[in-house]
Amino acid sequence: MIIQINHQALTASNFDELRQLLSSAKQPVTLCWQAGELQQCGNLKLFNRF
Repeated sequence: MIIQINHQALTASNFDELRQLLSSAKQPVTLCWQAGELQQCGNLKLFNRF
């Protein structure tokens, strides 16, 4: 489960705003996720789909 985008905690109130970063020209996007007890972060390189 993704818990942060660009060091901002993902909440119901900012979900749409932060999700838009995944389709923006801003590169890269930092994602943090949690799987069970393990939390990790990494940079996601975005590619132009056009």
